[in-house]
Amino acid sequence: MTAETPSLIADLAACRQIVEDYVKRLDAACEEYYATGKYLFPSLSRAEDEDVDERCIRALNKLAAIEPDALARWRDIPYPSNQYDQQIERLRDIWVRRRNLLRVLESSLSSRFELQPRKDKGAETVTNYHITIHDVVGPVNVLSSLDGVIQAVRNAPSLSNDGKDRLAALIEELKSSLANAPDAHAEDATVVSEQAQSIADELSKPAPRPSALKIKASGLIEAAKAMEVVVPAALTVAKKIAAFVANPMS
Repeated sequence: MTAETPSLIADLAACRQIVEDYVKRLDAACEEYYATGKYLFPSLSRAEDEDVDERCIRALNKLAAIEPDALARWRDIPYPSNQYDQQIERLRDIWVRRRNLLRVLESSLSSRFELQPRKDKGAETVTNYHITIHDVVGPVNVLSSLDGVIQAVRNAPSLSNDGKDRLAALIEELKSSLANAPDAHAEDATVVSEQAQSIADELSKPAPRPSALKIKASGLIEAAKAMEVVVPAALTVAKKIAAFVANPMS
């Protein structure tokens, strides 16, 4: 870490916020796509898409000294070129994954910077503690997050008691599969849990929107596909959840 680290983190946070806003607009476009069948959206443009991409690439380039693989991870998220079927949904999924990458990088860098020893009048102080947790398998934050998803599902007013039990069991199954995720795929597991959370959030509304549920279920499947090689069970469960979400009142 260097004296420039705070400004780099601030720049990364600014990029993340730009992407957050862009994803919200893509979410709205996806809902309109499923509701109306439209595929042209005047509020979105390829030029803006490229501008946001370039802005983030510049910020990630600056991180090279302290996070050398950041830009490669950004570029490893495939862009849906020449894929015109459900193009807006595919585009939204790409930017969701990019947004999640920026969130992970921002959180990681902020934590590492805060954990650096600080010197005050010659005395070295540490601003945080490193805690080792024994006998815990899997990405702890992800598993804890999915516990919250299960609780949200059990409280969802839009679901019958049987529906709550069925979906909660599927989320529990997803949690068990992600417990086997290797550390190298912690970021992918985080994306999966976030997509599951978005489904629970929609079902927590008195009248969930079918088009929104379809989009979020598709996002969950796409997120699980990124882990198919290392945790194939996650994709299997994601498809079961998507099938349930397609008709949650049955």
